[in-house]
Amino acid sequence: MILITPTEKIIVSSIGRNKTAREIASNLNISVRIVEKHKSHVRTKLNLNFSYGSLIVFAKAYDDFLN
Repeated sequence: MILITPTEKIIVSSIGRNKTAREIASNLNISVRIVEKHKSHVRTKLNLNFSYGSLIVFAKAYDDFLN
């Protein structure tokens, strides 16, 4: 089982709703750099080969699953 943190879940869900890193950072009161670091951790944990496109596909499916 792959465990992602609550913040990573929020970020993935936000990506699935087409939010930019800047928008996510503003909503969470963190820096854009921290958002990018969380996105990198998620890609690593999910073995998405560091492809941003694959993270977007996963994020959209994840967000659809939650809603």
